[in-house]
Amino acid sequence: MTTGFLDVTMDGGFPNSTVKMNCTTVEPTNSTQEEEDHVFNIISACAWIITVLLILLLNILCLIILSRVKEFHDATKIFLKSMTVGDLVLGLFFYLPMIGVSFAGRKWPFGGLCFVQAWMIRQGLPAYSLSLLLVTIDRYIAVVYPLKYKNLLTRRRAKVTVFIVWILTNIYALVSSIKANWKSSYNPYLFVCTYDEPENEFAAFLQTILSMAIVLIIILMYIRILIIARSQAALIASQHPLVTINGELQSPPPMNRKSFTTIFIVTMTLFLGWLPSLVMGFMNKSQDIAPQVRVASQILLASVSWLNVIIYYVRNRAFREAGQTFLRRTTRNCCGLWNEDNNNFGQSYEHSRSSRGAQA
Repeated sequence: MTTGFLDVTMDGGFPNSTVKMNCTTVEPTNSTQEEEDHVFNIISACAWIITVLLILLLNILCLIILSRVKEFHDATKIFLKSMTVGDLVLGLFFYLPMIGVSFAGRKWPFGGLCFVQAWMIRQGLPAYSLSLLLVTIDRYIAVVYPLKYKNLLTRRRAKVTVFIVWILTNIYALVSSIKANWKSSYNPYLFVCTYDEPENEFAAFLQTILSMAIVLIIILMYIRILIIARSQAALIASQHPLVTINGELQSPPPMNRKSFTTIFIVTMTLFLGWLPSLVMGFMNKSQDIAPQVRVASQILLASVSWLNVIIYYVRNRAFREAGQTFLRRTTRNCCGLWNEDNNNFGQSYEHSRSSRGAQA
């Protein structure tokens, strides 16, 4: 609001007379926009808190359960643990700082830790994607070559493969940081920290190609499994037809491909969760994207890291039973300690009360 005076010259009977009029100009304010941004920042911070808690709690629980599942092969456990650790790394160093960014009004409040987030984005996303590819190959060999599986994927080979994957992804992050002269900055349009290098678009393109290649490989593997299952069923039916008591032909039992189907579902979930972020990453004018859309796409991307555990729990019986057993034992132990503490407190209270009565 601006207040001023306007000089008006009147010519009717009073020459050279001037009247000063008080004028008030109302200027538009941004209070409404600021209030909307404040509400949006609080909502996004709450959404990030829930997402990060789910990522950390469920993936820590997943690591514990994987150590207790006896039905899984050693190589399968190692590959699944690698993917779970990748989810934890992303949760701690990529998604957890987003809570502070939301509370700070979509600004970076952690100073030099911006370099850590930029490093973990370059290292964590490829490590997770490659770990998912390892799990896919593991399940493919188990389904297609069940007799050779234990000889092909030994515990030692699985550990060496995972070690190589994590070394290569860290080398990739190291090379990116060297190209950027060890400098990183906060991107106000992407709401994340990136390296100060001209190859940022190339890095996004490389991550997209990697994700699309994994999806394509898994789809091709799944199609091949379906073809093999169909040919095996036809071969068994032709050589050893199953006949029921009534003399009717019975179809042979289908190939057990549930484990690979589970990985296929995980991959499709990953693809759908990453797709909005990948599309916006290739847009030339990322500043034109609404902050609400950007944050929603990032939360969708982060949700993939905890949805995996839910998919394992629903789809895999051994994983589900091990999880239920662990939760029952943990609850029983906690309740036992609680009851024991209450009993000890009650006994000490009664003892002190009786001793005071005796003294009286």
